[in-house]
Amino acid sequence: MRGMPPSPLRSGPPPARPARPAPPLARLARLAHVGRLVLAAAAVPTAGCYRYVPSPAVAAMGVAGGTVRLRLGDDAAARASEQLGTRTASVAGRLADLAGDSLVLVVTESWPADGGAPVRWVGERVTLARGGVTAVETRALDRRRSLLVVGGAVLAIVGSVLALRAVSGEAGGETIGGGGPPP
Repeated sequence: MRGMPPSPLRSGPPPARPARPAPPLARLARLAHVGRLVLAAAAVPTAGCYRYVPSPAVAAMGVAGGTVRLRLGDDAAARASEQLGTRTASVAGRLADLAGDSLVLVVTESWPADGGAPVRWVGERVTLARGGVTAVETRALDRRRSLLVVGGAVLAIVGSVLALRAVSGEAGGETIGGGGPPP
């Protein structure tokens, strides 16, 4: 296409693009990060803020459905050794049934008599004689530990938000690029 005059649309330098504000995706990413922190902080209080407190008697086990930890006598531990393993001193779980002189526990954890590490269970049902249970502890909310965990989570969230603001330039300084209209 020799001999043709240059197109007026293609002559000269390309036009300058106007400055754009920060893309909304960056702001959404920051908000998503803060949202994840809030969700994690909300989940933390349920993770370890419970403890087992002694109940006055085996009869205090309450109704089926409660979470308990049972200390087993030697005879009960020996009778349940096929289901629980040898030398099991305590078991914890949800009380599934109380009938007469026996109880059914959906086991979530057991502790050996030698003081070793607890064993996690996936909910096997174990039948125990009520008379073989020497101590009962019920699961209760530990208010002190809960307050400490929630307070720590709030401080972590506030610190994260302040750190994100400082890094992103929202802490009171001018943003990169001036933020104003193009000259």
